[in-house]
Amino acid sequence: MAGGKETPRQKMIGMMYLVLTALLALQVNSAILLKFKFIDDSLLDVNNKSSVAADNTVKGIQAAVEKNRNQAKDLAVLKESEEIRNRSKAMVDYLRNVREKLVVATGNPQGATDYKDPDANNKVMPVMIGGKKNGLAYPMKAELNKYADFIRTYVPGVTPLALDGKEDTRITSSKETTTHDQRNKDFAELNFENTPLVAALAVLSQKETEVLKYEADALRAQAEKVGAKTIVFDKLGAFASAESNTVAAGTKYKAELFLTASASNLTPTMTLNGSPLPLDPTTKHGKVEFTARPGNFDKDGNAKASWKGTVRINQNGRDTTFAVTVPYTITKPVMQIQSASVQALYYKCGNKLSVQVPALGRSISLASRLRGFGYHGSER
Repeated sequence: MAGGKETPRQKMIGMMYLVLTALLALQVNSAILLKFKFIDDSLLDVNNKSSVAADNTVKGIQAAVEKNRNQAKDLAVLKESEEIRNRSKAMVDYLRNVREKLVVATGNPQGATDYKDPDANNKVMPVMIGGKKNGLAYPMKAELNKYADFIRTYVPGVTPLALDGKEDTRITSSKETTTHDQRNKDFAELNFENTPLVAALAVLSQKETEVLKYEADALRAQAEKVGAKTIVFDKLGAFASAESNTVAAGTKYKAELFLTASASNLTPTMTLNGSPLPLDPTTKHGKVEFTARPGNFDKDGNAKASWKGTVRINQNGRDTTFAVTVPYTITKPVMQIQSASVQALYYKCGNKLSVQVPALGRSISLASRLRGFGYHGSER
């Protein structure tokens, strides 16, 4: 474009090319800034829902304590849980306050969500870092790590929330040459130096997310102490229970169809009439099988009976037992013996007989040796 042999038309085309390149660069930059804005909005939405979930967890712990008759040990756990929730709320409020100060300092009204200059990196640094490293990021680092120390008393092994470059293993373990300079930066410089406004806000939202994650881990540990941990039923299936598996033609077949659920990480203990019941190792279902004993039969030859089953689960050291009583009917067995061929039985001859026991639900046919008739055939 700068050559002396170029025509005016060629120079104009070259200039247009430069302008187009600049416009494309601006478009990419705007797209990146917009993505940071989307990330920030998504994190804030998730954080708000996490706060509601934390409130519900504390309520669940309180309900478990009341169910356990407000024992002194459980009441202490509830008090600690409430303290965790209050400290977490205070930490989130602190981060939201830093956020508002940054938004206002970059020329936006308080509470704004659409920013006049989404970039504004020249205004972010004075607020967050400061000319003498006296910006908002430095006391924020201290508050974040103080909160992590508090949570560590309930969840051992949690790491600090605000790290300098030399402390962050994601940076120190990287082999890329572009990360070498980052190792010498402190927390404020690492996160807010030459950083657009929307990216800086996304950093604050991400720190808020980490705070709420630490809180969730701590409250989960507290819930386990009082048996308030939620059992996840991850196996669903359909089940049918029929009044009888045998039905006569012309009569109604009746059954109940319903949904069942079980937890794959939970192994219950079951009993049948007080005796241990073996479980299928795959399905963890109890197999009920016993011989029905005769009872007080009525005029129709039926007797009412029932069996009792229990299912016990151990949740965080606390047993919960579910009991069920299942009624059933015992039918008095009546044997019907008929000749398979003729109506007379012959002395000392093989007499083929049909033996039926309707109460057993099937027909038994055999060549029987009857006393006094002298048949020595084999049964079948």
